[in-house]
Amino acid sequence: MPYKSHLSIVLVGLLAAASLVALEPLLQLPEAHEVTGRVASIEQEAYLDFLDVDITVLSNSDMRITETQKYVFRSGTFRYGYRWIPLEKVDSIDSIAVYEDGRAYVRRRSSEGTNTDDSHTFTTWTEGNRLWIGWWYPETTGGSRTFEVVYVVHGGLRLYEEGDQLYWQAVFRDRDGPVGSARVTVRLPEDVPLALLTIDSYGATAESSLIDNRTIQFTASSIAPDEGL
Repeated sequence: MPYKSHLSIVLVGLLAAASLVALEPLLQLPEAHEVTGRVASIEQEAYLDFLDVDITVLSNSDMRITETQKYVFRSGTFRYGYRWIPLEKVDSIDSIAVYEDGRAYVRRRSSEGTNTDDSHTFTTWTEGNRLWIGWWYPETTGGSRTFEVVYVVHGGLRLYEEGDQLYWQAVFRDRDGPVGSARVTVRLPEDVPLALLTIDSYGATAESSLIDNRTIQFTASSIAPDEGL
């Protein structure tokens, strides 16, 4: 994917969301167990302590994205997490996987019930213009858990004659609590001359750095609820 014109790397705060909220009508989750993100009752509290997002642009212009999400559970019992991504500005998303501590979660059909132990499984479904990814883990009270959510985005780059754009939200906004710290790394398939590269971000205050001519990194801390990057 040779860059003959300008390339813009832009992170925005309007394109995606993730959380630990029960979606009972859709997935028939038991009432007693919900998950990270928006807290459903005063007895339950969890927050996103660290979010690491690795965006690798492939030679065919697809993007392979790996999100590492570390949640800290302060009170209540949790066993389910979800992530939704809007589909309006992409062609499709596939190659979806969920991991925890190197263990791959098993994909299952969303129509299956959740009355038995579904720990270490995940499912996906589309509702409207949103792709949903939901996963189950062993009941957790206190402590922390770190998940990896992996997927490939097709048609996510904006390709123009005057220059191409990588325009993506890495830090999702659907949260009741802050994000302690976040790091976003963009990896290009080849070196790009600095004169042809523009780097910017919107939403949360972030620092950007050029690691090399094909790797850009953004960092932010104390990202407020409903604020993205």
